[in-house]
Amino acid sequence: MLPGSSSVWKKFQQIRVDMVSVDFVICTNCHHVLTYKKSDGTKGMHAHRCSSDQPNTPLQTRMTSFTVQRTLPPTAYDNLKTQMVKYVACDLRPFSSVSGSGFQALCQTLVDYGAKYGPSDVSCELPQCTTLSRSVPDMVVKTKADLCSKLSSCNHTALTSDGWTDNFRKIAYVTVTAQYFDFQHSSQRT
Repeated sequence: MLPGSSSVWKKFQQIRVDMVSVDFVICTNCHHVLTYKKSDGTKGMHAHRCSSDQPNTPLQTRMTSFTVQRTLPPTAYDNLKTQMVKYVACDLRPFSSVSGSGFQALCQTLVDYGAKYGPSDVSCELPQCTTLSRSVPDMVVKTKADLCSKLSSCNHTALTSDGWTDNFRKIAYVTVTAQYFDFQHSSQRT
């Protein structure tokens, strides 16, 4: 509670980033964030109605972050670890699959969609495996074109390869990795 003459401060706290007050306050009851400037007064805070006060009214739009990066509370982090172990165990995946760039990009997309569109049933939102397989040829064409464009613009490229066999299905695989530097001299790997 900030010192002030208005009783509304009993329900709100000023938000601070790096110990510096910013132009936002948070309702201590429903955790909605409102803009607040000292010069504008507390009118917006007085007009705020908590979802618990009037459960049938639509909620205000939430402002979910003030900084680029947040850390999860310990209980949420523990739950995330549990779900990741279940993913590895139920789908028979290696533990290293959760540190792969593809898995992390998928997770980031899901987090971004959750922040933008709100909660939804993931089983209804994720494309089926046949839908994914139908999109592969178009993605291969696009990826090849992007790769050709990138490689044609560099002077030197280092290639490495790896081969292995799926002993169960008796299928041999070969991967080729190209490493090069772009115009900003940052290392790229394709």
